[in-house]
Amino acid sequence: DLGMQSYAVGERSFSPRTWLLPHQRAEFETHVRERRLDAIARKQSIPTYIVKPSGGSEGIGIFLLRHERQIPSYNVATAPQVAQEYIAPLLLGGKKFDFRLYVLIRSVDPLEVYLHREGLARFCTEDYEQPNDENLNRCYAHVYRARPQPPDLCMAVILSSPLPSSPLL
Repeated sequence: DLGMQSYAVGERSFSPRTWLLPHQRAEFETHVRERRLDAIARKQSIPTYIVKPSGGSEGIGIFLLRHERQIPSYNVATAPQVAQEYIAPLLLGGKKFDFRLYVLIRSVDPLEVYLHREGLARFCTEDYEQPNDENLNRCYAHVYRARPQPPDLCMAVILSSPLPSSPLL
């Protein structure tokens, strides 16, 4: 069991609602406030959001928030950021992970797809816990970095598979 809830569109979708900051800051702030107050009224967990630099990489500049006061102020021109609802991640051995697969779509009609022999698997190095006010800053449980780091901080695994060089589909 990898922890994937559903591939359905809607409440359990794996495509989270997204805002471009600072352009949609007011809309994002209103959404965060309304969802937070609704969760408190219903005695439910307060939703978590992830904010990422639009041109970033290696986990740099990524942070989680649960309150509208944590949304950055944009008083000077800044690089855009992307804010998204934080969805429950896939887990393997209690750790959050993802795969990067390199795919070439040569044709859509008829569909012809090639998968590169190598890919990348990234794993957080701390066990995942649902975000709360106490663990939002546990970056190694919520964010993985592919940049080389000491072994206890980051694991990146190059995958090789014996896939044929012929089309998959």
